[in-house]
Formats: sequence, structure tokens, C-alpha cells
Amino acid sequence: MTLESGIPTVLDSAISAPGAGVQFTIEPSPPGRDFSINFQVLSGTTISADLQVSHDGGTTFSILAAAILTAVPTAAGSTKTVTPIVAGPVYRLNYTTATGTIKVSACRN
Repeated sequence: MTLESGIPTVLDSAISAPGAGVQFTIEPSPPGRDFSINFQVLSGTTISADLQVSHDGGTTFSILAAAILTAVPTAAGSTKTVTPIVAGPVYRLNYTTATGTIKVSACRN
């Protein structure tokens, strides 16, 4: 999945247990421009998630930002913006805590 500029996209629509979310990339933009991604929790009960990054096509992931989404209980509409972020690598959310049916969207500039 590729996040395009200005288009909100559901990343994960039915997370109900800890584990890795869908892998996504960032659509390249003109040189010299920084990116931001805004993540929003649309539903769920309890959530904690790390943003992970892979520079080898999704084989090995490392934590880029720990606990970017965290709430007990989760309030629908909770948001977090991560900046700067770069085009090229593969990203994913890794849910370390998840109860209820969690739905998360993302939008990048």
C-alpha cells in the first residue's frame, strides 16, 4: 500500500490482538520536501502501537517511533503526527497492545 499526499487511507481495519499491521510506503514528492504522517484511531478499546521502518523491503523492521498510538481506553479520534518521515523505506504499525476491534487511518502531506 502506498500513502499518497492528502488522501486519508485506512491502514488497519480489524486489529484485535497484538501483531504487525499492514506494510505501507510513502509516495515520493519533489526533492527537498519533508513529509509528515498523521495517524488517527477510528475505533478500538485499548491500543499501543510502534511505528516501524524497514530498509530491506520488509524483511527486517526496527522501531522508528515507540508508542506513537497509545491509550487505555482508546478514544476514537485520537491522533498522532510523526515528522519528518522519508519516502523509500517500508513502514508498518506494530500493535503491542490491542483489544476490541481497532481501526487506524493515516494521511500524509
